[in-house]
Amino acid sequence: MQVDWKKSHYTTTYKVRLYTNNIEYLKLTNEIYNDLIKKYFDILYERQELLELSSFKCLSELERLTLIPKTGARKGEIPELYFEQDAPLYLRRAAINQAIGNAKIQIASERISEENNNKIPSIPEKFSNSTTFYKGMYKNLEGNSISLKLFDGEEWKWFKAKLEKFEIPENAEILSPTIVIHKDYIMAHIPVKHAIDDVTPIKLRMQESDIRVCGIVFPNSDTDAFAVCVAVDGKGKFIKSLFIKGANEYKYRIEKILSNMEKNRQENQNYTENDYKNKKEKIGKIKNYYAHKVSKQIVDFCKENQVQVIAKANYEKIKEKTEDVILFYETKHNRRNPVGLTKKILKNLQYKAYKEGILITGVVAASITNRCYKCGGYVRRKIQKTDFTLKLRCENGHTGDYYFNGAMNVAHRCLKKFGHKVEIDDK
Repeated sequence: MQVDWKKSHYTTTYKVRLYTNNIEYLKLTNEIYNDLIKKYFDILYERQELLELSSFKCLSELERLTLIPKTGARKGEIPELYFEQDAPLYLRRAAINQAIGNAKIQIASERISEENNNKIPSIPEKFSNSTTFYKGMYKNLEGNSISLKLFDGEEWKWFKAKLEKFEIPENAEILSPTIVIHKDYIMAHIPVKHAIDDVTPIKLRMQESDIRVCGIVFPNSDTDAFAVCVAVDGKGKFIKSLFIKGANEYKYRIEKILSNMEKNRQENQNYTENDYKNKKEKIGKIKNYYAHKVSKQIVDFCKENQVQVIAKANYEKIKEKTEDVILFYETKHNRRNPVGLTKKILKNLQYKAYKEGILITGVVAASITNRCYKCGGYVRRKIQKTDFTLKLRCENGHTGDYYFNGAMNVAHRCLKKFGHKVEIDDK
């Protein structure tokens, strides 16, 4: 079959140590950046109709309302919402885009709280976002250095900083870096867009007779498995499965941090916002570690079994619970699994799989786990007391692992979605 290959891309973020003797200038620039975010946030909060525009049009309108024109018929005219702030245009634009995101989150949070009769979140008095440097604010980004435009207290100047050496791939495009100032060190988060030349559209890929699909389900709380993967051929015949374990260890580490936090807060009346921030940072590192580890194991499994398409159940329409780990703990919701990882695993899986030319598609989530993949009969599940795995028995007598059954259903549903006839071995 003749295939038209489409050029596409994926983006990864390199986190690299940054070394500079001008940290005070970097902090001063960050203060100006967050001051701009606050000012534009307040405008957007008062004029929420601006948020109904596209991000580009919203940015243009905010510039029209706050910046003195340097050209055209309105040259030199003081705009309606002008405020004095010595800052380069591209720093303003980065701040505006951040303010747009913050304003949307604030308004959505207020609406959700009101609908659930919860306390309305207060408007932030200030922001503490890390500075994103658009083009015009950075230059000469190479493998071991970068030049940043910073405010030294009197004027904006270029200052060179060193980076831990990292390889910039060929044919890759560097996007706007974000400089993150920690207590004892500084990091540069550098997004890089990688080009891919060998990714076919999903419909063409699924037409191939020798297609192999991997169905995935995420148990979340019942077992020690982060994910259950099943590889099948184009007729739905089982090839190999993988139970990616370690969830209990992950949950123990998260629960330990949260429990210690609660204990310290009860014993220490001076428990501060920085204490919360430190705990969140630790939890974030644990989440990132496991999300990367699990997503890599999934991709390695697919490569080993020549899988071209990964299928997952679509749960996007289901209202997601808060990802604020502190609130998660304080409301004592789902203590067996304080913080889910599925969303983060899938986010990492997206680019890792894409990089290897493996496509990801979604299937309808309904009845994925409560129907037998062999006969469609209703499933009853039962904890196996010997090893605490979750087993099933369907109404027609078929038995097996509960989540293996779900992963097979996902794979089969993917094949049927694209017109493949699934042959079931009902023994």
